[in-house]
This record gives sequence, C-alpha cells and structure tokens, in this order.
Amino acid sequence: MSTSISGSVADTCRGGIDTFSFPDCRHSLGGAASIRLISPAASVYAVSRDVEVQDALVFARRNLHEPLSVDLLAEAARLSPRQFSRVFRAETGQSPAKAIENLRLEAAGLMLQQGRLPIEAIAKETDFGDRERMRRAFLRAYGQAPQAIRNASHPLAAI
Repeated sequence: MSTSISGSVADTCRGGIDTFSFPDCRHSLGGAASIRLISPAASVYAVSRDVEVQDALVFARRNLHEPLSVDLLAEAARLSPRQFSRVFRAETGQSPAKAIENLRLEAAGLMLQQGRLPIEAIAKETDFGDRERMRRAFLRAYGQAPQAIRNASHPLAAI
C-alpha cells in the first residue's frame, strides 16, 4: 500500500507521534535537529501489536540516520535475526528492509515538505546515501521525485 505525501500532514497521517533525531543536522539555534512525525496510515508502526516488533520500530525511527541491519533490529527486539524476520513479517506483512525503507521515505517526505534542508542533506540524514538513491525510492513508492514533492509543498519556491 502506498500513500501520497503531498498535501498537509493532517491529510496523510494518523496515529501516534514519533520523534526523528538527526544529530548531524543543526537548526538555527545550534542544537541537533529533530522532527516530530505523526505516524502515517501506511506506516508499519501502527500495524504491529507485538512488543518486540514495536521495540525494533522505535529503535529504527530513532536511528534512521544510521545503517540498520536485520541483526541490529533483532538485537533491539531481543530476538534472533531469523526469529525477528519471521515475527516481523507475520506482524507487519512486509520484510524488515521494506519497512525501514518506508520509515526513511516518511521521514524524508516530511523533511521535504518542511523545505529547510537541501535534498542531498535529507538523503544523507535519512541514510539513503545520496540524492539519486532517494529519488529512485520516491519514484517507486510515490510515483514522484523528491523535488516534485517539495515543489508541491511550497508552490512559490518553484517559480
């Protein structure tokens, strides 16, 4: 299932509030940047009732700026990697890798809508690595490039 991230956050979100931290980004007051995100309807975060899976998802959201492996997520969930993968798929209906990509897309989408950081910085902060890899992920998930989403959020910026 995919959801469009253009429009207001209230149009595309429901559920709880999460905080993403980006220690390498700095806001104008000099501190580490963080954003609060209302969990989108397509998020796996709201789907799982399993405590171990929830723990892994919370860990992932807090560490999106770093590479996240199944081994690392399994450790956060206090399960073996094999058991974690089975439980995660049973609870969410998707692989851990796909869920992490969706979390990265959600965080990057919100940062694009806010319009404060260059696209390259957003790609690095959400661990897509580079602008092109993030662009391909956005095209797969939303059918739009990150720049198009930013322009839709800030129509005067495209002029």
